[in-house]
Amino acid sequence: MESIMDKKVVNKEILEARFGNDDNYDIEFDENYGSTFSDGTSVVFCTSFAIQVQRLLPDHHVIVVGFNNEDNNDCDAAREKWGDGHDFAIVDDRYLVDPWARLVAGVRDQIVYDLEDAGDLSLVKKIYGLRKNWKTVREAISSVTITKKPDIHSVIVPAKLVPWIGDMQLLATEKGLRGDDHLFFAGKMRELADIVDNMPVTCGTDGLSDEQTLVSLRYFGKNGAQWFIVEKDPGDPEMDGPTGPRQLQAYGLADLGMGFPEMGYINIEEITKNTIAELDYHFHPTNLLEVKKTYYPDLVRDEAEKHADEEYLRNSN
Repeated sequence: MESIMDKKVVNKEILEARFGNDDNYDIEFDENYGSTFSDGTSVVFCTSFAIQVQRLLPDHHVIVVGFNNEDNNDCDAAREKWGDGHDFAIVDDRYLVDPWARLVAGVRDQIVYDLEDAGDLSLVKKIYGLRKNWKTVREAISSVTITKKPDIHSVIVPAKLVPWIGDMQLLATEKGLRGDDHLFFAGKMRELADIVDNMPVTCGTDGLSDEQTLVSLRYFGKNGAQWFIVEKDPGDPEMDGPTGPRQLQAYGLADLGMGFPEMGYINIEEITKNTIAELDYHFHPTNLLEVKKTYYPDLVRDEAEKHADEEYLRNSN
């Protein structure tokens, strides 16, 4: 009898049994930080699940495909607004596999469709639209290269960046990774992941001058509000998630839109909630002095005059 774990043999029933249950995935469950797969990708994304199908079937030709709703609006997935678009796996050019639809969204119970079966093909057209409207998100991985860790950052937002990005911007970014500008978004995700990895933790810039203090990220909001991040919260070791501490707090220069910036602690969840602030994808890390010169030249002049006055008083004594 064929085993559901025999990856060299697949049919609709085997694929359904293999990918239709959470227990068959290597998932790190965490209520506080969000569950992730062993490669660090968040389980909330349809693309992540499609990539797991690809990774777990190295002896088969598996591609990840998907669509943006605007390019494929005559289907249930778009009409029901599963997201701005949707991604899933195609196995051996015959089986459509979409575990996310059941295990995460709960929008469909069936997760495997046989494209050579008339009934299933009819359902696929209704739910996922015409195949001509799908685009390849990720090419098949050959058995020769499967031992290498897939470049997952090219098609999804790395899990470590999710806490830094608001929900609406996250959806727009996922859409961008599937669209014509995917090269920009993929490169930006890799760049930001490196920036967050290397950012100083709380108190890591104590004693440094503005010229020595690196500003890693910028957020912008309504009415000229903006936040410049220089330190990240190291997190509570007892509440560490599988990909690191949940990012609740940071430290930096904050301007609530009144033109009077102050250094202080910044709640990342609070400023990104309901699209109050967006992470600036075009900001390049620079020192705090340059930030002040660019955005608050009067502040630099005031600080220079204050410093001069202090020097004068010290010399007078």
